[in-house]
Amino acid sequence: MQTLELSDSTPRTPESRLKSLFWPSIQSGADVDYLAVQGFWVCIVIAVLSVAVLAVNGHPGSGGLVLLYFYLGGIGVRERSRFSAVAVLLFFALDTVVSLRVLIFSPGALVVRTIITALLLSNLRATWINSRWKPGSEEAAPPPRLGDTLADRFSDQWPAWVWPKVRVLYYVFVAGYLLLTALGLRVISLRARTVQLERQAYSALQARNFKQAAELYEALPQASFRRPEVWNALGAAYLGEHEPDKAIHAYRQAIALDPHNDRAWGGLSRTYFEKRKYEEAIAGYRKELEINPFDEEAESNLGHSLLRLHRYPEAVTELENAYTLASKDTRILERLGEAYLRNGQTDKALEKFNQALRIAANPPMWNGIAYRLADTGQRLDLARHYAELSVAAAESELRDVAQKQPGRDGAALSSRLASYWDTLGWVYFHQRDLKKAERYLAAAWRHAEFSAAAYHLGQLYEAKGDRQKAITMYAKAASVADQAPEAMPRLRELVGDAAERLALEQQAALAATHTHQLAWPAVQGTGEVELVIDATGAVARADFLAAPAPISAHTAELGKLRFSLPFPDSATSAFVHRAEVDCGPSAGCRLILAHGDEAAP
Repeated sequence: MQTLELSDSTPRTPESRLKSLFWPSIQSGADVDYLAVQGFWVCIVIAVLSVAVLAVNGHPGSGGLVLLYFYLGGIGVRERSRFSAVAVLLFFALDTVVSLRVLIFSPGALVVRTIITALLLSNLRATWINSRWKPGSEEAAPPPRLGDTLADRFSDQWPAWVWPKVRVLYYVFVAGYLLLTALGLRVISLRARTVQLERQAYSALQARNFKQAAELYEALPQASFRRPEVWNALGAAYLGEHEPDKAIHAYRQAIALDPHNDRAWGGLSRTYFEKRKYEEAIAGYRKELEINPFDEEAESNLGHSLLRLHRYPEAVTELENAYTLASKDTRILERLGEAYLRNGQTDKALEKFNQALRIAANPPMWNGIAYRLADTGQRLDLARHYAELSVAAAESELRDVAQKQPGRDGAALSSRLASYWDTLGWVYFHQRDLKKAERYLAAAWRHAEFSAAAYHLGQLYEAKGDRQKAITMYAKAASVADQAPEAMPRLRELVGDAAERLALEQQAALAATHTHQLAWPAVQGTGEVELVIDATGAVARADFLAAPAPISAHTAELGKLRFSLPFPDSATSAFVHRAEVDCGPSAGCRLILAHGDEAAP
């Protein structure tokens, strides 16, 4: 009789050990028995290696289960069980796939696992052939099982006695173990996805892409929100997105999980500060300092909150504590100097300002000191000197930047220059040079729409006796996002209940000045453009930072625009503005400025 297209009476033919392991063949009953024993010992070796590795890595319990899985699987293979051969191959292959991220950093271990997987695949093939072997003669029957030696009893006698007793239990064990493994892999996959999402969210938060960070944190599974640090990060993203109510909720959740989490108390306090709820901010900072008494930032922020409430003696005390903790922190020095100024201790204030300047003599520092001196009406000569220094430095730097390639520096520097104009105009106002004050304050407002600049203009017009212009400027100051805290109260003092209505009207009027129709051919798409506007109001340069080709092809057309933006003096040769070009089939093309003005083609 012929079986598997081979003669069953052919004695076992010698073949190489590698071929026997990786591509066995059957020509006789002896081959059947040989491959069954070989498969048994392969499973035993894998069982021993697995339990050793798991025990060394601190998982002896898992090692015991794997040992049982492969040992009983080897017994099944010895008894020509196809189920057992599939079970051991499936488990090892799955474990190898799951471990690939680690194995790629260990080429030797990867090679060993690949060889073992190939052995188990060959083992499955051999078991499959064995299970179908039907000898056609007594000579072709498998040889009798011996029991002379310990190895014979272990590989021949023992499997034959054990397998009928444990076969069904092994089937159940394999099914349960593989199910648990599959569930474990699912959990690992979810955890890996969670870790990846958290890393992406953290990177977005570090890059100040707050909207993306908030969306990524919100996409985390519910289990992640059992950790206060996730709520803290989400709160920071919401705060950066100017969603203070959501930020407060997030920080409150973190505190509920860990009442002694100083970062959560700090974030909650900063959010209340942004909402100008200074009493709540003060209470939060005091709680943060109870938890961490040596947090100089919390001390500084507490002092800053007290400054906003005009509680100057208390502010001095807290800021002196912060100074003790961090005497080289220029922000603390500036705040302490301001607290001394407003507390009537001018000499101490100047001492701290000079100390800050020795650490960082730069335009932001000059401007900060100048504004504080002007706002308190003290040492106006020094305030003007520092304000002029910051304006001159920023104008000089902006001239260089405006002549170079477009980029983020130009618009940011222009925004800083506008704030410096506001400070210098405020200094002139307190020096009663209203003509110069108006030039600088008007330029700061028109180019950057700072609420403080509009409020200062309102003060100026009141000083000039022009009540209606003052009301208009207070309404403008109350209509923009960074609303000056004094604007709305002063507007209410002048117009009463009409204050909110006037602010909304000015908000709509400002929005209308941001959009200008462009007489371009019909194209579609959006683009971001940078405009360098010179002192005459002409567009000295226009550069698309991002735009499809049909839109960027009209760059030269933007050079024909003219703006009526004021400049305070002839020293300023250019100002960089950002805008968006939006083209659609119905509305045509529109130029949408970040800050409004009148423009004409």
